[in-house]
Formats: sequence, C-alpha cells, structure tokens
Amino acid sequence: MAFVFPLALGGCTLLEQMVDDYVLVQVWYDVESESENNEAVFKCSISATVTNNYIVPLTAAEVTLEIDDAVTIEGLPRNTTFVTLDMGESETIVWSVSIPVEHEDRNWDYSVSVSSPLITGVTAYGSVFVDGTNGANNRMDFTRDTWNFQNYTVNSFPVNAADFAALCYNLSDSEKAMIKEKAGMEAGGQCYGMAVTSILAKTGRLSPSSLKSSASNLHEVSKNSAAKSIIASYHLTQYLSYIQAEVTVFCLKSDVERLRTLTDMAEKVENGGTPVLLCYGLEPTRPDLSASGHAVVAYGCENTNYTHNGHRYTGKILIYDSNSPEYKDVCCLYFDEEGNYTIPYLEDKGYNVQIEFVLSDLSVMDRSGIVDTKDSVYSFISARGTQDLKVMADTLQEEINALDAILPGGINGGLIVAFHGFGEDESSLNIAVKNVDGEESAVSVRPENEGDALDISIKYGGTYLSASSEKQDAVSFAPDGSVGVDGRAENFSLTVASDSGLGMLGCSSIRLTGDSGENASLAPAEEGYILSGEGLEDIEIYTEGEDGASRLEIKKAEDGDILLSAGDGVLKALSDPDGDGEFDRVVAVGESVEVESPVKNLRAELLDNRNAVMIVLAAVGLASLALVIVISTRSKY
Repeated sequence: MAFVFPLALGGCTLLEQMVDDYVLVQVWYDVESESENNEAVFKCSISATVTNNYIVPLTAAEVTLEIDDAVTIEGLPRNTTFVTLDMGESETIVWSVSIPVEHEDRNWDYSVSVSSPLITGVTAYGSVFVDGTNGANNRMDFTRDTWNFQNYTVNSFPVNAADFAALCYNLSDSEKAMIKEKAGMEAGGQCYGMAVTSILAKTGRLSPSSLKSSASNLHEVSKNSAAKSIIASYHLTQYLSYIQAEVTVFCLKSDVERLRTLTDMAEKVENGGTPVLLCYGLEPTRPDLSASGHAVVAYGCENTNYTHNGHRYTGKILIYDSNSPEYKDVCCLYFDEEGNYTIPYLEDKGYNVQIEFVLSDLSVMDRSGIVDTKDSVYSFISARGTQDLKVMADTLQEEINALDAILPGGINGGLIVAFHGFGEDESSLNIAVKNVDGEESAVSVRPENEGDALDISIKYGGTYLSASSEKQDAVSFAPDGSVGVDGRAENFSLTVASDSGLGMLGCSSIRLTGDSGENASLAPAEEGYILSGEGLEDIEIYTEGEDGASRLEIKKAEDGDILLSAGDGVLKALSDPDGDGEFDRVVAVGESVEVESPVKNLRAELLDNRNAVMIVLAAVGLASLALVIVISTRSKY
C-alpha cells in the first residue's frame, strides 16, 4: 500500500503587502501498483493548476516539476512546460509518475515552480509518502509519534486561514457554513484533532517539519500556533456529514461487535496496519458528573492478566490518550472474554466507557479525502449544552428522549441513533434521524427541563440549519430550509445555508439574530425568505455568498411576515401593510460588509515559518499580481 499526504495552504506575499488569496496544496493517493522489471512501482499523478489573478495576461510562464531522478515521468517533458493565461484563466498541468517502492518507507519530495518575465520564485512543495516492503511496525512511540503536550480547551478554534481554507476546499456551501459556525464555538478539548493528527504524522501524511522547521518527528513540535491550527482543523472534521454517517453506521453495531472491530484493527498495527482512531462515550455513574465523549489512538492489542476493582481482564488495547502525554497503563482499554471492557482511570473517576466509533481508513480520516457529501439515509442533528432533550420527527410515532438513542443500535430499529461529541463541552450530543421512504423528516427539539437554553443544528443533504436561544419552548427544522424558535425566546439565532442558494436573496447563507420575541422563524419564499414572529426586537440579518456579504438591522420588527429579498442586488426587508400579498413597503435596507471569518490573520507566521506555508509568492514590479497553484494526486477509491 502506498500513500501520499496532504499539504497545507500557503499565503501570498507580494512585495510589502499581504494578499487575501490563499493557495491550496492538496495531495492525495492512488493505490494502483504494478510490477515492471520485477520491481514494485507506485503510480500516481502530480497536477498543478495555475490561475492568473492579475489584470493583464500572463505570457510564456514556465511551469517546472522537480523530483528525484529515480522517478519516471510520462507524457510531458520532465522539467518544463509553458502556459499563457489571460486574466482570470487557469490551466492544469498533469504529470504521470512512477515511483519505485523501496524496502524502507520514504517521502519523495517534489516541487512545482512557475516563472515568467513578471514573477520569480513561485514554488509549491509537495511530498509523496510511499510505504516500503518492510511491513513496518506502526505502534506509537511516545518519544516520537505523540504530541508532547496535554489536551486543552479552546474558546474558539485557533485555526489559521490557510488550514481553514484547506479544510473547506472540497466542501459544499452548506458544509462550509456549518464548519464556519462550529469554528467559532468553545470546545472542552481538542482530543479528536490531536488523535487524528498523530495518526497522520505516524503514517507520513502530516510532516512535522511543516509545523516546526527543526522537527524531525511530531514529539519535537511545540504547542505553537501552527500545531494548534492543524489540530483544530482536524478536530472540526468530526462534524462533517460523511464522518457523521460513518459514526452512525458504526453505532448500529452491538457492543460486542464494536469491541471485536477494535481488536481486529489494533492487532494489525504492529504488522503495518494503520493506528486506530478510537472514540468513546463517557457515561457517568455518579449524579454530579455529566456525559461526554473522548477520542484517542489505539495502536496494539495484547494478552494480559489484569484485575481492576475486582474484575479480571485478559486483553489489553494499547492507547495514546492526549490527556496524558506519557504512556500510562491506566489509560489503556482492558477487556474480558465476554466482551466487557473498561479504562481504569476513567472508571475510577466515575465513568463507564462505551465504544462509539473506530476508524483506520486514512482516506476517510484525512481531510484530503473529504467528500462533499456522502449518500446517507440519515439527517444529522448536533446538540450542545444539554443532552436532556425530547425529539419529535416525522419518522417517529411519538416524542423520544434523545439519551435513549445512545444505546447500541439506537431505538425503533435504528430510526434514531445518538452518540457523543468527541472533545466538546460536557453534555453535547449528536443525533441521527433516519429518512423514511427516501423523505427527510421535519424535526422538533425541546429541552426536558422547561426553559433550558438550546443550541441545535441539523444537516439535511444539501441544507444546514441551526437555532440557538434561551427560555424558548422548542426549536423546529424542516427539509425545505425552514427553521424557527417556538414560544417566547431571548438571545436567539437562526441560520440557513443551502448548496443550491437561497433564491432571490442572492446568497448561500443567512443568519438572523435577535434580542427577544415570540415564534421567530425563517422560511423560503419565491421572492426570498420570510421572517415571521411577534414582538421581535433588535433583529440583525447577515447574508453571505459568492458576491460578498450584507448586513441589515431592524430595531423593532412589525408583527407578521417580513420579506427578506435582494432581487435588485441590495438586501432589503419589505412588509405587506395592506395584506394584499404584495411586499411593497421598505422596512430596512442592508449594506455591504466584509465577509465574516472565524480565523486569524497570520501574516507574521506566513513570513516567519516557510515550512508552515507550503507556497510563498513573490512579485517583482507589480504589487497586485497573484497566482494560485493547486497541486494534487488523487486516489481512485
């Protein structure tokens, strides 16, 4: 098996100024392997897309691939090809390469450079990681393969613009809106991101030197901003629909099947298998504790004779837990022949452990393998802040308690399946609602304790909806893109994002926030979106799309319906004062604003750490010239 690893985005440095165009370097793998002259050969392609963002043509630009002489390049000249591009035009150059598979694992470094009379030194760096024939032992070495610092909380995800753009590159508008919203939230830990990145570094898909230039392994990387950014970007991947779909399917397994899957994967690690991402729920055994979820790395399976709290266990799963940078026996998972299992340090704290997800497929784990959507018979709800929820969906005959759906197999034959958020604040929960006869379900969620705040989102196919509020009765969602807060509410927020756009609003997403009011809702209409409610105060509308962003404010909304539309290119709020069905009175007019970003401007890091930025662009004489280079090798499965 041969793999390549993805590289991060780079920023563009033009003379003395920072350009907001970022460069994605995305590398993924092709497992096609043939024998030529009795030698194993790994075949892949390296592609470079060059885009001219300047206002004049780019003429006779030389695009050059540099790679080890042992690599065979087919089709194109080995070194240089030429492109001429008008303003805004792109061209993709593809080299088919054959890489010899050696006994030892190896990173095959390459670079693609672009030069012309207008520019110098435009170079993208990549590396193809090829497994050797040695069947390497991939067990984690705590002096090389793990982070040297402990898991930590964040007020918002410290992901930089380059990593955020790399994460979002293949995502649809609805998925981007979801990730953007999640990135601005608090998280009780970064365990999922720390676990995934340590696996990627172990398997050669993440280069430690890209995070710290002097690092030869992950353990030498300090807790710097580049490290926190890459961890955060991978932590966010757990919210993507295709990961949620994988977890949901796994949760349909019985507890015994889950353990067997884990042991089978962990046993293979010492003979070249991939270290395993293990996610589990923590169910409290004391009333003063709250349920939560955690993610770790499983990297081996051994026989043992271990007794804890009077129970004897015969098997042991070796664990790297980011809560402990050093190896500890009590962090490992122990199991018996009947399928019972525990993690001693968590049991002693008052938690029972329930395996909720295991994964060793790097094409799923790695963000370069992100697929825009994955066909699923489920819609995915994310609940933050409370697990004591009542859920009503079209698929159900009655309202159910969300906590009941955490059991293996879910409830009602898998109509509702629930699992914890991994590394979020306590009391987060994910709930999958099964479609019936191919139809997505309208869903209503209310707190068990009347008046408790809610922070709920749902992903329907190509639509993302979210609602958060205080002191409401419930929140409701519908597949057509409707979202609302039922009853009297305070500090509420409603979000809609759609892959197909929001019609006459001329955007892909809309967010409404308000101070107080009753039955606030957003619903699609032919002319845009309808805002409804009673006594709505301090309303702010924010829209975002390819053409930019707009903001509109309504100090005190009239009761009844208000049409939000941008039919003439300007965001407006319109009312129908005489009830004739014509929204012809202007309530408020929006203005163009900067697109909101959940990330920091890391200009200093882009300049100080070349290895954290895979591409640096420099211009001579023209301060506004920018090129975008995308480099990739794609897997066929």
